[in-house]
Amino acid sequence: MRNILNAILYISRTGAQWRYLPEKYPPRSTVFEYFSQWQKDGTWDLMNNTLRESVRLQSVRQSTPTASIIDSQTVKSTQESSIASGYDGGKKNQGS
Repeated sequence: MRNILNAILYISRTGAQWRYLPEKYPPRSTVFEYFSQWQKDGTWDLMNNTLRESVRLQSVRQSTPTASIIDSQTVKSTQESSIASGYDGGKKNQGS
């Protein structure tokens, strides 16, 4: 199981396609089946939440965050643009 998890982490870390999974890992079809099953049954969410809570508690914080930050990108637009536009206070520019 550790080799399967390592293979999934390898794909995630490198961004490689499944067919380029190195030979030192189990067959890509086996690894992909576990990845898909864990994604469907919520195992990844459970692992992520458990790890996040553990790290936060070790840092003497509440187990769940009380706020979050969403980053976005402002794209400059032309006056003719039909897309809604607004002002980005951080970048001090008008955009979509």
